[in-house]
Amino acid sequence: MTIDTIERKVKLVINNSAIKNKPFVDDFIAGVADGLVSPLNGSTSYKRMQIVIEKEEVSVIFDHLPVKTDDFLDTMIKSTIVGMASILGVSEPVTHLEVQVDR
Repeated sequence: MTIDTIERKVKLVINNSAIKNKPFVDDFIAGVADGLVSPLNGSTSYKRMQIVIEKEEVSVIFDHLPVKTDDFLDTMIKSTIVGMASILGVSEPVTHLEVQVDR
């Protein structure tokens, strides 16, 4: 059995600082982010996906086009992504977080 892999480049910025991770961690972040927001796009075919969290505001963008979310989705996305960031050793409160996945 073979597993298809998708080449992805991940950029993670927390409180305006770029966070460098090992490939496994970047892959994990990309997979979780993709799983959270791909249903909003209707497919997993995109060139760039971004999740931007600015204080309480959540933005989801596919190929430079914003996608509409609601309060429930915003809370779920923010809780999951900020929760992942907290295990990466971020000691201060997260006021700005950006995940970008390029394919």
